[in-house]
Amino acid sequence: MALRTHLLVIDPQNDFMDIAGAALPVAGARPDMARLAALIVIAGEASSHCVRATAGDLADHLPSGRVDKLVLLADCMSPVPGFEAEARAFLDRLAARGATVCTQADWLRSAGLA
Repeated sequence: MALRTHLLVIDPQNDFMDIAGAALPVAGARPDMARLAALIVIAGEASSHCVRATAGDLADHLPSGRVDKLVLLADCMSPVPGFEAEARAFLDRLAARGATVCTQADWLRSAGLA
């Protein structure tokens, strides 16, 4: 079985979450992890604000330009109350650009982890 590198962004509320430093708060992380990762799996709060900003920055600035590397776990995030339409529109936009929007269970099955 070939090893694949995954970057899991799980705390978009972190003050350091941006395209240049999304992975930097992790001990031993390298700034080029987003470029090297086979997949970038994103979960966190809130899909209408912090997740939207982080995932949007990643989609806009991935060195490879490969938005299909992004996986957004829709059931592992929620919008700020009153911003449900904005969150849905954001997920739809990223899906239209090639990102995967799915549930945690679906992703675990597709990755062979469940």
